[in-house]
Amino acid sequence: MSGDSVVQGLDPNGVNEVDVIVVGSGCGGLIAGLAAKAAGLNPIVLEKSGVAGGTTAYSHGAVWVPDNPLMRRAGVKDSVEDGVRYLQDVVGDQGPATSITRQEAYVRGGSRMLEFLLSEGVPLAITPDYPDYHPEAVGSHTQRIVGTPWLDARELGAWQDLPRPRPDITAGMVLASIPEFRSVLNAGVSWEARFKALGIAARTLKWRLAGVKPLIMGQSYIGHLLKVAQRRDLRIALNSSMRELISENGRVTGVIVDQPAGRVAIRARYGVLLASGGFSRNLELRQKFGPHPASTDWTAVNEGDTGDAFLAATALGAATANLDKAFYLPGLMDKDGVCQIFISERVVPGSILVDRSGARFANEAQSYMTLGNEQYARQQTVPAVPAYLIIDAEHRRKWPLGQYPPMVPPRAWLKSGHLVKAGSLRELAIKCGVDPDGLIRTVERFNKMAVNGVDEDFGRGDNAYDRAYGDPTHKGPNPCLGPIEKAPFYAAKMFPTDVGMAGGLLTDEFSRVVGENGAPIEGLYACGTAAASCMGDKYPGGGISLGQSSTFGYIAAEQFIERAKAPKAPVRREKAGR
Repeated sequence: MSGDSVVQGLDPNGVNEVDVIVVGSGCGGLIAGLAAKAAGLNPIVLEKSGVAGGTTAYSHGAVWVPDNPLMRRAGVKDSVEDGVRYLQDVVGDQGPATSITRQEAYVRGGSRMLEFLLSEGVPLAITPDYPDYHPEAVGSHTQRIVGTPWLDARELGAWQDLPRPRPDITAGMVLASIPEFRSVLNAGVSWEARFKALGIAARTLKWRLAGVKPLIMGQSYIGHLLKVAQRRDLRIALNSSMRELISENGRVTGVIVDQPAGRVAIRARYGVLLASGGFSRNLELRQKFGPHPASTDWTAVNEGDTGDAFLAATALGAATANLDKAFYLPGLMDKDGVCQIFISERVVPGSILVDRSGARFANEAQSYMTLGNEQYARQQTVPAVPAYLIIDAEHRRKWPLGQYPPMVPPRAWLKSGHLVKAGSLRELAIKCGVDPDGLIRTVERFNKMAVNGVDEDFGRGDNAYDRAYGDPTHKGPNPCLGPIEKAPFYAAKMFPTDVGMAGGLLTDEFSRVVGENGAPIEGLYACGTAAASCMGDKYPGGGISLGQSSTFGYIAAEQFIERAKAPKAPVRREKAGR
């Protein structure tokens, strides 16, 4: 890797002093560094690995912001008040992390953050007609998700290999947007979607032959931020792992960093932002805080998400919140024993999710974080981790199963045992260790409800979000319901996979880390999954995780800028709503 701004090493014998230290190069860390740099400060971004982007690069790249500037420019009606009312209705009062003050700071700060990105030339667009995850709640909307278009990595020049590679979840096809993702999912049932999918496949081949290096979804978001970082000459120190925080007289003044050449001390004049993720990959912490059972095998975050920021800050007396909460997105175990995140398999007709007793325990099509929470709740009384996704031959004919397109035999999964196949439901249940009588009763009841189009038990398909990934061609009254009746039948294990922790360091509306005494720890800030989510155990809309990381990273930068203007008596932005 080359480029003046990418710093491979720091001087272990000299004085390494900057204005701002940002630990982590996901979207929140990069935005904080860019905002500080644009204001004339001298920041540095520390990245633990040899590539940038963190878990942001693995994501769909969506950012959820109510009443955002793109909505206003398009004449789409929304308001800060409706955004906050929606969050209050969905989340409720779950303690200090979910205070209305933090939620309003998020909504208002999100708009300022997006305005900044637009002013820096980052191309942004609304994802049309994508409902909030609780459309029945007060203040819900359908156009609050913002994302970036795909980017050819070659535009980054010397930095073209800097964005973190993302796992392949679409059988090699390069998807540039959520609508394209939907087209591939629906290719087995819709000629229109099939033609779009063929076009995407042809484009993917064309790009490969032309040497195009497409960055998509979360990778694209990181790529566009890195383009601005190049122009702004933002320093990014790779292979720089934070080991501890430097604290003097109760104020955080720097960090100790391990680099290939040795241990280095870096001091910051105006503050340290922890944007390096949570502790999804730290088994000891997950076992300590729960819920149980817990495993670092059931996570989709990057390998560096091991709790470095959490351990360093709590060693200084930082308060925490919601440590048993994660951003769950239940996933299927693939042929290699790795949990892969998929959505449509459990939403479309011809599928159910059952526990070891053979019973359904939740609305399979609801918000994924809620489903993960309900899976763990069920585990308290009936074994439900793993749960079993039950589908039939009709489902296999129409819909993808993980990376396997419709009608393509999933031989590797069957061979590895991560997918079970049987000629009858009873045989399937016995092979999986599920109560066969319970499964047969469940399927019989589900099939009757599917014919009537009403899920009397859990309300699957009753709202707009449930139907977002349903069958657009389904002739019945409910695009999420269809009977399970055609052999052979299949069962796949589904675990409460996460895409990051929802619990972490307690921060206030200014992104300041709060101490156990209730007062902010001077000089220390946190965002993203290093901080406890202001949504508690809920995920109100697509892009909540990146939205919080981006917004509170930007809010932290605003604080650094104000500290630089008046370091002896910093003037802080008024609390939201005053």
